[in-house]
Amino acid sequence: MPKHILLGVSVRHLTGSSQLIHILNRFGHTISYSAILEIETAICDNITDNDHLFPRQIRTDNNLVTHFCWDNFDLAEETLTGADTTHTTHGIVIQEVSGTPESEVTDERETLGCQTETDKATSVIEKKRRSIA
Repeated sequence: MPKHILLGVSVRHLTGSSQLIHILNRFGHTISYSAILEIETAICDNITDNDHLFPRQIRTDNNLVTHFCWDNFDLAEETLTGADTTHTTHGIVIQEVSGTPESEVTDERETLGCQTETDKATSVIEKKRRSIA
């Protein structure tokens, strides 16, 4: 976007002042306040029309139980100014999908390349059988 659009949108975001945007517009530095509102509305409409509420991996059919877990993370670092502290929000979505075809299910042991206790016991029994025979 050109400077005169970005400046107006940024000033509106930072200050919310229509008077400041009107002054900057009169000096020729930015577009009008109403034009900024039109652009922001068009951007929001575009995002709403083209975006999905959930990622594609989350299924919204068959009334599946879905768990949403969100938590805020506030790290109050000690700084000279008291600014520059960390504030973030993290979330996960857990959904158990039953009835997944066996071809899509991967065996965790194969993925990790490890043996379970049952596999180890079976291996020991097979070795003993071979040594007896």
